[in-house]
Amino acid sequence: MHISHSRRNVIKQILGGVAVAAVGRTGAAYAQSDTLRIACIYPLSGAIGMMGNAMLAGAKIAADEINRSGGVLNKKIELVIRDDKASPAEAALVARETLGSGIKFVLGGLLTAPSMAVNGLLQENNAVFLQTGAQVMGLTHENFNPNAFRLNVNAYMAQSAGAMAMPLGNPNVVKWGSIIPDNQFGHDNSRLFTTALRKAYKTKLNKDIEVMDPIAVPFPATDFKVAISRLMASDIEGLYLAIVGTDMFTFMAQAKQLGLFNKIKVFVDSGTGVQVADGLGANLPKDSLWTWATWFPYDKDMNAVGKQLVKEWSDTSKAPVDGQLWHGHTGMLALANAIRNAKSQDPAAVRTALESVQFESANGPFRFRKEDHQGIARINVFRFTQKPGGSGWEVPRVITVAGEDVIEPPSPGQKFAL
Repeated sequence: MHISHSRRNVIKQILGGVAVAAVGRTGAAYAQSDTLRIACIYPLSGAIGMMGNAMLAGAKIAADEINRSGGVLNKKIELVIRDDKASPAEAALVARETLGSGIKFVLGGLLTAPSMAVNGLLQENNAVFLQTGAQVMGLTHENFNPNAFRLNVNAYMAQSAGAMAMPLGNPNVVKWGSIIPDNQFGHDNSRLFTTALRKAYKTKLNKDIEVMDPIAVPFPATDFKVAISRLMASDIEGLYLAIVGTDMFTFMAQAKQLGLFNKIKVFVDSGTGVQVADGLGANLPKDSLWTWATWFPYDKDMNAVGKQLVKEWSDTSKAPVDGQLWHGHTGMLALANAIRNAKSQDPAAVRTALESVQFESANGPFRFRKEDHQGIARINVFRFTQKPGGSGWEVPRVITVAGEDVIEPPSPGQKFAL
């Protein structure tokens, strides 16, 4: 497939159009007592606002689809939308506001720290939280909360799937490094990816690889020149990128300018999906960037749910279809199906129903693991190829990994250990 794009237009359309349209509906949510009110708490501004707005857009599309078919238990869904600004303090503030108004169901949780802030309010408010983005292992291990469900595949699953594909696509790249944000997300993902990478090369090719210590940078950051200089001075050929959002775009622009594209044979994004190519534009490497996502929105064999999601997005937006739509869309479907199965809006009954809910998402079958509330879905690993002249991109190869094949044993309440 060939995708044309403009980085500026993508950011403007996703950050502007979706957020403004969403916030405009919040007043009605409080005014109507005959609706099922669901809070959507995402970062809608700042460095990762693109990702938050895309997940919110997916939730809105699912809610509109459900409402057109009669709603849930004869109630129409109304979204109460708040911007957590990627801040734990702000997430706690807006969660207290929405939960204090009587709302019992929350979608959100793009980042771990804001997710933890919301988790701390669930029991006292008898609320259920579907975390649609956060990957850090603690959420379903030592920090497990019985009122929270992680819809996104966790860091171990995602990084293991990405690492499994590298020996297949890059058998001769055996010297690796990484650049990471200096936070738990960055350090955990780097450790998980490189551990799985060593195992994958040894298992599939009987090769031992060299891994340089990760280079940690502040989050957010605007200047990566010192880090790039260190990478240029090393002997690595493959680079794992745990930086996300606009930090990723800034790093790659500076990396191209300083010649890193000529040195590195393989760039591996930590799982931004299609959005990373749309955002990079002309700064996308010609044929060396890999990423992964739970949903690949340009799959030629897409199921009916996925095709409808693509149609709904394309009918209202000129921006390219974003793989992050899946997270909000699937979260809303999971909650609606659980409420229907429970035949009740009682949070305890819905929580029990979520533990056994199974349905067809845009990415195929989806379910939660009962023991630790970890979502299980397939993971798509794919490589981008830059079109001549920087006018777009295509995906020549997709490797699909079953979630069941890379999930770790459940241990809710206990610290995760490799």
